[in-house]
Amino acid sequence: MSINNIVIIGSGNLGWNLTIALFKAGFNILQIIDKNIQSANKLASQVNSDYTDNIKNINRNADLYIISVFDAVIENVVNSIKWNNKLVVHTSGSTNISIFKKNTDNYGVIYPLQTFTKFKQINFSNIPVFIEANNKENENQLLKFISKISNIVRLASSQKRFIIHLSAIVANNFTNYLYTLTDELLKKQGISFNILEPLFKETLNKAIEIGPSKSQTGPAIRNDINIIEKHLDFLKDKQEFYNIYTLISENIINRYNSV
Repeated sequence: MSINNIVIIGSGNLGWNLTIALFKAGFNILQIIDKNIQSANKLASQVNSDYTDNIKNINRNADLYIISVFDAVIENVVNSIKWNNKLVVHTSGSTNISIFKKNTDNYGVIYPLQTFTKFKQINFSNIPVFIEANNKENENQLLKFISKISNIVRLASSQKRFIIHLSAIVANNFTNYLYTLTDELLKKQGISFNILEPLFKETLNKAIEIGPSKSQTGPAIRNDINIIEKHLDFLKDKQEFYNIYTLISENIINRYNSV
């Protein structure tokens, strides 16, 4: 059986981007389901599909059901429907595939490794997508299916996917939080955050080219205590920033100056 008709459950950041990508690749989006009826309607209007805010009204004629909701809600969605052995997947990085085991004989995971923003479409062809399924037949179906929208499709067990997701959170979400603190610091001095753009790009390029460990620079790796203390003195009334600066600096010093 080939996959053509799809029901999407969830119209958030990932659900929106994935739905648009699948529609543009020629797949038939039968239905969008979301508790936010306005969101479901808006997405459905872009892909010529039906929509509902009640999962009990789910279209039973799909070849594939994609659950793209918050991790905490996945189990509720899975348990709320009798899937009748239809192929069902979720899109979570850290939710084990076993969550489906008691509800259907055909299930899997489609996990795109990217940060998504609703209404800002990303080119899916360059996004790594990790696949897992409960048997070889479903695995082959999902591999063929996702290869229609992504050029980077890999198999990954729940454990490997968990590690990939954890790494992405630390490298991406945590870094963005540091951007937020930095942006606030610069704004108070009337300096644009964009001034750091060339630095960000070069840092990322170096980390990719020679590895992050070899790319490390700054006063902590030099064990320049004088500069670090000056920075901490400036940050002493900015407790949040002070604590993060101290913790990361101590870890860099310990890692690179322990010999």
